[in-house]
Amino acid sequence: MITKPTFEGTKEVFPLTRLDIDDKTYCDVSILQFWESIYRSDCSCGVEKSRTYKRKWGFSKQESVNIEGELGFSLNFGLASLSPKIAAKTNKTLTTSIEEESEDMVKFKAPDCGKHEIAMYQLISRWHIEPYKIKKRFLRKMQHLKLNSLDCKIRELEWTDSNKVYDIIPNCNCKVESKYNGNATLAINSGGR
Repeated sequence: MITKPTFEGTKEVFPLTRLDIDDKTYCDVSILQFWESIYRSDCSCGVEKSRTYKRKWGFSKQESVNIEGELGFSLNFGLASLSPKIAAKTNKTLTTSIEEESEDMVKFKAPDCGKHEIAMYQLISRWHIEPYKIKKRFLRKMQHLKLNSLDCKIRELEWTDSNKVYDIIPNCNCKVESKYNGNATLAINSGGR
């Protein structure tokens, strides 16, 4: 069984906190992180496997357009302005760029009589954003208008993998040689004639 790296499940890295975007807009932001499986495979009986895949990081352009339509301001600008404030409180750099990708290849080989399992994971941040606009009214208290809450998935620049190798499995039909370890067992049968 391959286990997930670093931590299991979801962890909160930034609790719900109010942050200013500009003099008319602020938001309450919280961030959760989890590991997402991006590749899982195995091979056995001496077989070698390779796979080319695309690594992606940042937030998707389509999601950005959808969220910006909801917010009424640039998400890239908004997240970029929030990121240093969050980084200062968490001592952690966060990815806030539009999605980029690169192509990578993974190669792995099973032992002649065994099996090799591999899993690759990417760290994902889920930003929960509750935006507010401040409306100034003549001779009355300012009004704080809550806009639609948003959840934004951002792929971080952190990947990790997990490998497990089994030297001998029955499916390979390898002859298992019994080795003499120097110990002997003597059985004595005492019985009548």
